[in-house]
Amino acid sequence: MATGPRFWNRVARRYERLRISDVAAWEARLERTREYFTPESEVLEIGCGTGTAAVLHAPHVRRIRAVDFSQDMIAIARDKARGAGVDNIDFEIGSLEDLDAAPESFDVILAMSILHLLDNRREAIARLFELLRPGGVLVSSTPCLRRTPAAGTILLLGRALRILPAISFLNRGTLLAEFRAAGFGIEEEWLPGKGLALFAVARKPDRGSPRGSSRGRRPPCRAGPGHGLCHLRLASCAHPPYIAFNSGASASTPEAPPEILTGRAPVFLCPKGPRR
Repeated sequence: MATGPRFWNRVARRYERLRISDVAAWEARLERTREYFTPESEVLEIGCGTGTAAVLHAPHVRRIRAVDFSQDMIAIARDKARGAGVDNIDFEIGSLEDLDAAPESFDVILAMSILHLLDNRREAIARLFELLRPGGVLVSSTPCLRRTPAAGTILLLGRALRILPAISFLNRGTLLAEFRAAGFGIEEEWLPGKGLALFAVARKPDRGSPRGSSRGRRPPCRAGPGHGLCHLRLASCAHPPYIAFNSGASASTPEAPPEILTGRAPVFLCPKGPRR
């Protein structure tokens, strides 16, 4: 990681006290992530921080292995799990490079707000691909920051003052291309809330499927109640849609998810109708 554990140890308590800026988007990410879980899922989370997401996801899976190289972050996470009575999470101090795990060990890997902080991101994505079982998914949320002179200056100054970590400037196309280059197929992508962090699900193909294919176990249709619209991409819907139309056409449907109404996602008419 471009910024070492000393920085994150120093800010761990402050990080834990930070308020979530967009609670609705954060909760939507949690819900979408859980659609890829089963009660038997073996999950790895890299850069788990203070363990909030891991503790909330734990009741939905068999076991979570959560890793962060900040010992102070891990200490907070362990206390949080004990306080919640959660006993199926293994919080570990360490990094992805040092992780002792055999290939094809996990059904789901979580990389939330971490990929933009890695200085070896392509190698890390390749390693995550190796760790996933065939058909498994990498679920990520990554800030996509546009490089501008002002932004560059702020980040350099913040790092010099030790109040900001080293951050990579990324865009959606670059990140998705890196997933595909590692062999993943893109299952879904979404820009929630203010659209700064790209939520993406990348699937490792099943055995016998070509590299870069998203074929595998499909998540359920997430069309909201009443409107019969599926706002997943065509490759990700459990029910192959038979009509595709411009997202603006759904503006008269008040129950449609916000990203449909704002045109952030392709919209398909799902033949199964709304999710039951």
